[in-house]
Amino acid sequence: MTTRFYRQSIPDIGLSIERATDSVPDDGKFYVIIEGETLGSFRALKPAQQLFRQTVAEIGYRPPEPQGPPKTVSEIMTERYMEAKDLYWSDSHRYRPSGGKGR
Repeated sequence: MTTRFYRQSIPDIGLSIERATDSVPDDGKFYVIIEGETLGSFRALKPAQQLFRQTVAEIGYRPPEPQGPPKTVSEIMTERYMEAKDLYWSDSHRYRPSGGKGR
């Protein structure tokens, strides 16, 4: 049976929902796993996510706070533009004419 691969995880606490991965059988079920131990298996994703959220709440895990102030939309757009420009110029030699009369 070939089922679509799925993984949702919080590596900091070793908690994951997996389907058709190397860690769980390819039987179409969603497995909730913590530190290699299976907490439950479900035929649907929704109950697996419910157990996942419940486990996170029981552990009391909070994701780390982001470093520094959040970026504005204009900063993000400027970064993307500069990255695209760098990518273009790193490959610009491919776009110039090569050879021809008088060369």
